[in-house]
Amino acid sequence: AAVGSYILFAAARLGVPKVVLARMLLNVGTDAAVGAVPFVGDFLDVAYKTNAKNAALLEKAVADPKRTGRSSWLTVVGVVVAVLAIAAAGIAATVAVAKLVW
Repeated sequence: AAVGSYILFAAARLGVPKVVLARMLLNVGTDAAVGAVPFVGDFLDVAYKTNAKNAALLEKAVADPKRTGRSSWLTVVGVVVAVLAIAAAGIAATVAVAKLVW
C-alpha cells in the first residue's frame, strides 16, 4: 500500500483528474484490504498487480485525461453500485434470518 500511495501522490501532483485518482485509490484499497488476508493477499499481489495498473492509469491520464476520466467514471460508479448491492443483500439476508428466528 505504501508504494501504491506514492504513485497516487505523484498522480495528484501531475494534475490527474480526481476520478482517476479515485480509481487508483480503489485499486490500492482493494490491494491493502485483501492483502491483509493470509495466502489470499499473496495471490492477489501476484495476479492483480495493483501498482502496475496504477502506473498504466497514470500514463494514460497524462496522455489523454478526458478519455481516461470517462472510463474511470464507469469503473468507480460500477464499484459503488456493486458495494451498495452487496450491502443491501447483506441487510436483506439479516432481516430474513431475524424474521425466521423471531
